[in-house]
Amino acid sequence: MGNFHWNYAALIFVLMPCFFALETIASTTEAEALLKWKSGLSVCDDGFSFPLNSWSLSNLGNLCNWRGIVCNGGGAVSEINLPNVDLCGTLHHLNFTSFPSLTGFNISENLFNGSIPPAIGDLSNLVFLDLSYNWFHGNIPPQIGNLTELQHLNLNRNMFISGVIPHQIGNLRELQYLDLSGNDMRGVIPHQIGNLRELQYLDLSGNDMRGVIPHQIGNLRELQYLDLSGNDMRGVIPHQIGNLRELQYLDLSGNDMRGVIPHQIGNLQKVWFLDFGNNNLFLDASDDWLSKVKSFPMLRHFSLAGITLISFPDFILCFRNLTYLDLSATGLNGSIPESLFTNLEKLEHLDLSYNEFSEPLSPNINNLSSLKHLLLSHNQFQGEILYSIGQLKNLQVLHISHNLLNSTIPSSLSSLTKLSNLDLSSNFIPGNISPHLISNWTKLTTLDLGDNSFNGSIPSEIGLLTNLVYLSLKENKIPGTIPPEIGNLQSLTFLDLSKNSLFGPIPKTIGNLTSLIHLNLSTNNLFGMLPPQIGNLQNLDILWLSENQLYAPIPHTIGNLTRLSTLELFSNNLNGSLPPCIGKLKHLIEIDLSKNNFSGLIPQTIGNLSYLQVLIVSSNRLTGTLLPKGGNLTSMHLSPTICNLGSLLILDLANNLLLGLIPQCLVNTNEDLVVLDLHQNQFHGSIPTIFKANSLLTLNLRDNQLEGNLPQSLINCKVLEVLDLGHNNLNGTFPMWGFAYMVFQVF
Repeated sequence: MGNFHWNYAALIFVLMPCFFALETIASTTEAEALLKWKSGLSVCDDGFSFPLNSWSLSNLGNLCNWRGIVCNGGGAVSEINLPNVDLCGTLHHLNFTSFPSLTGFNISENLFNGSIPPAIGDLSNLVFLDLSYNWFHGNIPPQIGNLTELQHLNLNRNMFISGVIPHQIGNLRELQYLDLSGNDMRGVIPHQIGNLRELQYLDLSGNDMRGVIPHQIGNLRELQYLDLSGNDMRGVIPHQIGNLRELQYLDLSGNDMRGVIPHQIGNLQKVWFLDFGNNNLFLDASDDWLSKVKSFPMLRHFSLAGITLISFPDFILCFRNLTYLDLSATGLNGSIPESLFTNLEKLEHLDLSYNEFSEPLSPNINNLSSLKHLLLSHNQFQGEILYSIGQLKNLQVLHISHNLLNSTIPSSLSSLTKLSNLDLSSNFIPGNISPHLISNWTKLTTLDLGDNSFNGSIPSEIGLLTNLVYLSLKENKIPGTIPPEIGNLQSLTFLDLSKNSLFGPIPKTIGNLTSLIHLNLSTNNLFGMLPPQIGNLQNLDILWLSENQLYAPIPHTIGNLTRLSTLELFSNNLNGSLPPCIGKLKHLIEIDLSKNNFSGLIPQTIGNLSYLQVLIVSSNRLTGTLLPKGGNLTSMHLSPTICNLGSLLILDLANNLLLGLIPQCLVNTNEDLVVLDLHQNQFHGSIPTIFKANSLLTLNLRDNQLEGNLPQSLINCKVLEVLDLGHNNLNGTFPMWGFAYMVFQVF
């Protein structure tokens, strides 16, 4: 026996070096695999240092202290944790078989791309896998079903993961958390999902899943969170969903589900979030499940938005702990039940918009003292804004747009000092915009009073609303000038004062609004010059100043608006030449400078606007030719010209003093050209031969000095609807076939 013990001890002594050698070999293999993967990775933002500098051959003995690496007690890599470290690359160079002890792999919130390799199924001991918030694409490999120890799987927000959910996912019997939301997954939910008896969290929202919810979902008795919203799920809600008695969160909104809401929903006694909105479901007020929902003690959030209701569902009045209620677009009409304001005193969000309510609100709405969001837009409320709304001191969002309100804003609304979003647009509200009201709404980020009957001037107190991001006063009867204090609103991204009776100059302080993206001052009586400070608005995308009385040349600073896509200055008294700096606005899609007094040449730099689709400069006094000096009928390479505008859909240069030949390129470079209007100029020569203008609907060359024969190539314009060649010197016969529905005048 003694010899046995001696031999055993000797054996251990002999084997110990081998054990450490095996550990070293394993560590070396893992380190080499990590370094090979690193070689294909990069930092996404040049402003950041590479996060994997600690991964190096010189630091090989310190593997367990490399960034993001965790080792187990035996020194083998057990976790790779690299979330949100700005890495770009793929998983294709990572040898998963080198990590037999890996239990955790988290590379979320980076910019990894490519497909998820099937070899990921070799990580047989993996418990935690998070690849969310990346750019992975392609299918989820069926080998994911080999990860039978997995408890947490998160692939959400990759956008480009597509295909179907592999049925092998049903092998993951230990799974507790599954999130595949925010991708482009299609197909049906596999019935094998019912095998995941340990699942507590399931989110498949924001995909394009179709088919029906499998009844096997009722097997997930431990499920607490279920979100299938924002898909294209059809069929009925399976009654087996009532088996999920641990469920706390259920969102089925934004699908195409049909039929009635099953009464077994009443079994979900722990649910606090319940959303059936935006489906084709039918709520039968006589269904016996309504007798059960009265015992929902935990319910806080309830939505039936977009579901047709025959009458107001009185059972909702039993949900006394409700904080969020959405009954928008349900077809409800008449009056809002008085008991809603007395029973649901904990409401913070109430959405009754897009209905047909017409009776006045109850003054008892002030019982909802916790209310933060009140949405009543798109109804038929008439008369006045209820005075007691001003007693809802916690209100942050108030929307009563698109109704029939026709009384002034009550002074009580000045008490709503927490308002951040106010929309009273599309009513018939008269009177002044009260300075007292404005000065109390300093937390507003959105103010929309557009399309009403306000007839007082814009108060200078508007400059106190320095948090405003969106301001619309359009389509009223507002007189007076634009107060210079508007320049204080330096957070504004959207400003619309169009279709009023404003006069005077555009204040120079408009140049302070450097965050503006959308500026619309059109259809007023503004006069004076366009202030050079307009060039400070370098984030501007849309500039509409049409139908005013602006005069003087366009300032050259307009060339600073390099993000501009739409420029409309038509129907003013602007004069001078078109500034060449327009050619710097390379993102322009639409220009309308018609009905002004511009003179001189069309600048050749306009040919730089390669995205331009609409060019309207009609009814001015422009002169010169459409070809650069030394150009010819087909040239488009000598220098930038109008012939370079290969994206044009509409070209209208009518009623000017343009002369010379009509370039061939106008009708043959722009294959998608829809409208070509050059009428009432001084063009001479022949009409260009039309080869490619297959989309042309309107061709108007009337009142020029064109001569020669009518081009037989017009027969190529198969969709032509309007043709006017009158008052020229043309002769010959006109090809009539193919133009049965066309309005035309030839001579």
